[in-house]
Amino acid sequence: MLSAKLRSASSDRPMPGTSTPEPGSMNNSGGSASESGTRVAWLALRDLADPVLDRFAAQLPATDADRAARFRRPIDRQAFLAGRLLLDALAAAAGCRSPLRIDDTGKPCFADGGPDFSITHAGGWVAVALGGAARVGIDLEPVDRTVDAMALARGVLAPDEHAALRNAMPSARAAQFLAAWTVKEAWAKALGLGLSADLTHARLDLAASRITVPDDSDWTIGLYCPEPGLYLSLALHHPDHSPPPPIGFARVSWAGHQLRFDHASISPEAANRSATSARSISSNSSSSAKIAADAAR
Repeated sequence: MLSAKLRSASSDRPMPGTSTPEPGSMNNSGGSASESGTRVAWLALRDLADPVLDRFAAQLPATDADRAARFRRPIDRQAFLAGRLLLDALAAAAGCRSPLRIDDTGKPCFADGGPDFSITHAGGWVAVALGGAARVGIDLEPVDRTVDAMALARGVLAPDEHAALRNAMPSARAAQFLAAWTVKEAWAKALGLGLSADLTHARLDLAASRITVPDDSDWTIGLYCPEPGLYLSLALHHPDHSPPPPIGFARVSWAGHQLRFDHASISPEAANRSATSARSISSNSSSSAKIAADAAR
């Protein structure tokens, strides 16, 4: 997410709804992250109604509810709450009901040392990755986002990436830069460094569908297109040359009084060597995760 440099201008409007979600109340989103690898879930904000998020916000800890209330733009508040809702659902399914805290680097984490997680949102989309044994980073960007790619590339792209961007058709430069950006930010998040990392060390070669990073065998990194016009990058850090963890993807929507997880099998547009051998988590095509609601009590 280019949050530090860009502002998202989204016209997404949530669908009407009346459900009452409760943090930590989901009982099934497709299995345990700690036992089954890394879980990735994404949703469109238009699929969640304001009442759904408002009722969820009312049950958050005071510090998180206050943070949500401080957002000036409604879409930023919606994205924050949707990210917390997805995280809470995935964590509950993995048996993790720990509150969150902020670590020494300023990154949110589970207070009891539960699995690592990463949240991202941009352009009306929200995604969450919950790691098993791996540190995890995730980032997404709409492909059609308007950016000055050549200006933003300075200090972000490696020399070969910059040359490829300069040689690309002007109409393709924004999408090419955004693809590289999501890879780099996902990698930096998994490192725990954020934008303080040297982003030139993570390199994307779209022509060869190849991603390279230092200590490549300790990483599983992929660039995906889970929806038309949407880039999503996932980075998993599994040091000591351990095998790449399995990964499960799910598109999430709101159905009645439940979050619906439609499990997806998607292949990366580009990846490092570990990602090409990573296993997918096998699961049913869909499952519904119950969120405690007035109608269900």
